[in-house]
Amino acid sequence: MRPGEILMTNVRSPPTLPDDPSSVRHLYVFVHGFGSSGARHGFYVKQRIDAATLKKGGWTYICRANSSSWDVGTFWKTSDGIYEGGQRIAQEIVTIAAEFPKLEYLSFIGSSLGGLYSRVAAKLLFGKEAIDQETKGEKKIARLNSDILPGMLITLATPHLGVRCLYTQWNSWLMGWIRTGKELYLTDDDKAPLLLRLAEGAYIDVLKRFKARISYAPIWDDGIVAFASSGISVDNTVSLGSVDSDKGKKIGLKIGQNPVLITRLHEKKKDPSSDKILPYFNGDAKEKTLKVMVEGLRDVGWTIIHVNLDHKRLATLYPSTEKRPNVFSEAVLSDIISRLP
Repeated sequence: MRPGEILMTNVRSPPTLPDDPSSVRHLYVFVHGFGSSGARHGFYVKQRIDAATLKKGGWTYICRANSSSWDVGTFWKTSDGIYEGGQRIAQEIVTIAAEFPKLEYLSFIGSSLGGLYSRVAAKLLFGKEAIDQETKGEKKIARLNSDILPGMLITLATPHLGVRCLYTQWNSWLMGWIRTGKELYLTDDDKAPLLLRLAEGAYIDVLKRFKARISYAPIWDDGIVAFASSGISVDNTVSLGSVDSDKGKKIGLKIGQNPVLITRLHEKKKDPSSDKILPYFNGDAKEKTLKVMVEGLRDVGWTIIHVNLDHKRLATLYPSTEKRPNVFSEAVLSDIISRLP
């Protein structure tokens, strides 16, 4: 089946629920990113996680709220703003969660921009505000069952600090005129850009309630997401730049060379380089804003995993085939699964 056919099938068809919905205690929600679809790689994430957690009461749902049955439609849906996309995800989760009468925990697995959507949705679902659900022009208030608790927040190559100061700015001409792009460049609001608001107040209060916050950060900067942004760090020295960069050649490392993928792991509340120079955004017009974002996000405590991949390969997990081997998806998913309850 071609990717486009998978996309149409998943978006248009209602989700297939487990045989016994009352057996589901932990709902894992996969959220895709910009211009992509969960049907293209989320199906493999679901397959692997379900195989590991079904007997323990787990079940994985691929969010469709920001998908369309055609690629251009998905592009426009993911272009209208991070908050808007997160709100659609939250509305969708309220509906699907109602299918499981004994649900106890809700966890997010956000791919790329999907990690930011997940953080918005989490605040709407677990914060004090109700969710506005719009049906045929009428707004209905829908809330997640108060007995459901935050589980884990897992992000894959998510630009938590946006996409400024990349190794290359090849995509800035495109991202600079759509709403989502402006938010990622921190140009949507001079005083309080959306990503800054996501690192303060109620958003941080909700993040603290998750049992674990894990960010898989790509060490290769492919011009889309830099290590520092995904790793929530002021220090980008670990980034190897482009695949052919001199830095990469010097240490003899090639992208994806190590099937184990994990190069380093640290769990610290404070960024170890926070008192040093700022090689990632030093001198940038938004330097002060970015530093506030790092401090706010780091304060809740994250597990940051350094991965020997670039953004595209880390955010897009698909199964290996004879013509298209992918040992890296298996390694990342195995690591994720090892951390699930």
